[in-house]
Amino acid sequence: MIYIDNIREVRNFEKRQELRDYLGKHQSEIINYGRRKASNKTIGSGRVEKANDLVVAHRQKKKVMAWSRTGSSSLAIISVNRINSNIAA
Repeated sequence: MIYIDNIREVRNFEKRQELRDYLGKHQSEIINYGRRKASNKTIGSGRVEKANDLVVAHRQKKKVMAWSRTGSSSLAIISVNRINSNIAA
């Protein structure tokens, strides 16, 4: 918040206040990368990106395909269940 308050040239004070309010409200959800690194925890989304590729993207990015939000979510659920059942077997 100190950084935001010290910005000298603000074009829209209302938007700055909205940002301050949002960051204050969600402060516990914002990742502290310095603390993660100090704890030897991973930083990055590589695993999530790969999971998305395995579960959804490969199937949905084929030519001439269009997906609704519901259809995409349904396919993801089915794909995850299929992958999990193969891992458990």
